[in-house]
Amino acid sequence: MSGRPLVFPLPEQTFAVTDYEALEQAEAEREAREQAMMEAAEARRRERERTEARTTSLTIIGLGNLLVILIGAATWFVLKKRKAKKLAEAAQELEAPPPDKDAETSEEMDDLDMDGPNKNV
Repeated sequence: MSGRPLVFPLPEQTFAVTDYEALEQAEAEREAREQAMMEAAEARRRERERTEARTTSLTIIGLGNLLVILIGAATWFVLKKRKAKKLAEAAQELEAPPPDKDAETSEEMDDLDMDGPNKNV
């Protein structure tokens, strides 16, 4: 309307031509690095699980062995006690019965006693 020219002030911009091959190569390298990092993390996780499984297995084996040893010791102890009890019962059965009072008198016993006080008589 006034006849002046219409002017829009725009900031100065620069443009660069990119090499798409270099971008694709950089993207491929980034993906390869990420893949390598994921594989390394997976390998560490598997190694950690293997170590934990080994530790658990060794713990179970150790506790099992300890249990077997304790059961064996308890069995040995019980069998030893039973054997001692049987021997004690057998010894009681083998003891001589007390002498009959009617058959032998104390005088006869004194005559038979060689080590007694009437040894010189």
